[in-house]
Amino acid sequence: MLKHAAATVLLTPALFTLMSKFQDGLCEEMRLLQSLPTPPRLAPRRPADNDADLIDGVMTPWVHDHGVARLHLLTDVRLKECVVVWAMTKSRLSELDWTVYLPTLVQRPELFQKATIAAAATDLRLARWLHDQMVKRQVALWVDHDALGNVIGAGALDGLQWLLQVWNVGMPDRAQLDRFCLHRAMESRQKNVAEWMATRVPKPTLLSAYLLSDRDGDMLYDVAHAGGLDSVEFDSGRISGWSLEKSMRVLDKCLVLEHSGNVRLDRMKKYLWYATSHAKMRSLQWLVRVINPVDVHEVVYATRPFIDRKNALQIGLRRGGVPFLELFESVGVHLSPDEMDSEFNDAIRMSIDCSFGALPLWLSDDRHTYDVDSKTTAMLTWLVERRGGRAVVLRHLILKRSSSLTCFFANLVFEWISLPDTQLDGFKRLFHSWKTTATHAQRARLYDGCLRHATMHGKKAMAAWFASQMSKAAVLTCYFRDDKHGNVLHDVVDPDAKIDMDVLAPFLAHWSTVKARNVLKALPSLRTDGWLLRWLARRNARILPFQTIYNAWLTLVDTDDAEKHRIQIQCLAVGHARSVHYMLTCDPTLLVMFAKAASLAHIGRLHAMAARTVTIGELHEVETQVLVDAVVAGRRGIVRLLTRKMQDLNYDGIAYARAVALSRGDTVMSDILLRVVM
Repeated sequence: MLKHAAATVLLTPALFTLMSKFQDGLCEEMRLLQSLPTPPRLAPRRPADNDADLIDGVMTPWVHDHGVARLHLLTDVRLKECVVVWAMTKSRLSELDWTVYLPTLVQRPELFQKATIAAAATDLRLARWLHDQMVKRQVALWVDHDALGNVIGAGALDGLQWLLQVWNVGMPDRAQLDRFCLHRAMESRQKNVAEWMATRVPKPTLLSAYLLSDRDGDMLYDVAHAGGLDSVEFDSGRISGWSLEKSMRVLDKCLVLEHSGNVRLDRMKKYLWYATSHAKMRSLQWLVRVINPVDVHEVVYATRPFIDRKNALQIGLRRGGVPFLELFESVGVHLSPDEMDSEFNDAIRMSIDCSFGALPLWLSDDRHTYDVDSKTTAMLTWLVERRGGRAVVLRHLILKRSSSLTCFFANLVFEWISLPDTQLDGFKRLFHSWKTTATHAQRARLYDGCLRHATMHGKKAMAAWFASQMSKAAVLTCYFRDDKHGNVLHDVVDPDAKIDMDVLAPFLAHWSTVKARNVLKALPSLRTDGWLLRWLARRNARILPFQTIYNAWLTLVDTDDAEKHRIQIQCLAVGHARSVHYMLTCDPTLLVMFAKAASLAHIGRLHAMAARTVTIGELHEVETQVLVDAVVAGRRGIVRLLTRKMQDLNYDGIAYARAVALSRGDTVMSDILLRVVM
């Protein structure tokens, strides 16, 4: 019977396919391996890098369940290639049965080469055997940097030494290969490999590798210094990937006895400028301690012509945020007012919210929406405080944009008005220079917004000045709408102004009694003859405006009972049910005054409403008094109406009214009341 290797080579493709299908039927657990990628998906030059994750996802669980030993039963070549790729990536080449898998490598020279190099990382004996097989079959072992990097990353110094000996390339290629191996060893933190490679490279190559690839600067620290690290031209851009420890080691070793102190200082200055512009906080904390404050100021404030004329502090503050600024503040380094203003202007230009007119969070007083997670917002808020507060910043921004009548400019002005320390003189100067270039509509729109905000924030002097620039109608609208208590514009509005009820009505529901009282005092035309009160009483609308105005009106006419009662009676006569209901609730005795001159229908209507509004005791007292007044006035219809409503409920009131009629000698009224009592 043929052995596995011979059978794989000699069997015809048709028979081989038949055996594979037959094998699938016998070994059901091997069906899972059919999902492995087909040979075309394994790129001819880099089979170990393509689909490695897919192969591993299938092979590793399968091997865990069934073991590596069962893999030799496979006869499908494409599956064997996948097995070799998996063994290379998992460092398990030594577990394969090479009498089975060697023919597969012979058919794929590129896979043969990668397997040989991969074996050098884990099993040097296997690597040598595979190399011998390559030599016998005249398969060349080319230099493969990716596979070699895996050997170095595994720390296989013996395997690396053997590979370099096998390749034995010419001197130019040898230097390039040695340089690659040294850099990869440092990047992989394989110190034993790096130290051995350091003996094979010239000093410049060693120093370059130390600066570029040794991230922490501790692998070849002594070797690099002995090689003349202080003589290497320092490039601050190299430190972007360094740790703080390496930075300290390199800069400490830059100063040697035969050089002046300026060598180290100059290089540290370069590093400081780079660390500042890139906001390397850990490095900066060390640098500002070891460098003289005068030198720190010189470097941080230095500008570079090719970086938009900004100094290192301006470049790095957006990356570093508040901790960055506080660190430099601790050593006396600050942004100038002009530099702060420049940052504010840049932030506004880059803000999406500002393009729609909204103020950015760092300039707004709305702390409920403050984005605490935004480094830029926190940094700009910190700068606003150092600049002198929001009032100073807003004034600068307004002056900067005084020629642009955008929505954002208006919001800046409104926000400035809301600040407690904003003075009127600043506004007068601003608007004097601005209004000559604005159209009438633009001025009206901005003045209206300014008056509104000044009124809402209780600034009487400022509101009065803006009101003097506006029409009487616009001032009245603002007074009705925005003056919360009606006292800011109380002395500004024209008491003889014509009131447009279509303008006034929408705001009444939002007034307090205090504001309603102040408005009625400021505008006598609204309270003359109870005009506004009667107008509200007739409306079939919300009762709240009537209640507010009625309560305010009562406080203004409490010294003139005759006038008050006259207007109340008028409101009862023409008022809507809800208004009348509220008035009777406040004062049930209004029914008594109303009944003296009201018609029979009106009295019946009000009595019914009073019965639903007041308590039974108050109702009996009021209707008794109304009945007595009707008896005295000789109003028989009202007496009959009330006696029908009072019978069975208020006999005492009817009896009292009959007694009054008898005392007056009015037998007709007495007989009417007697019928009810009997």
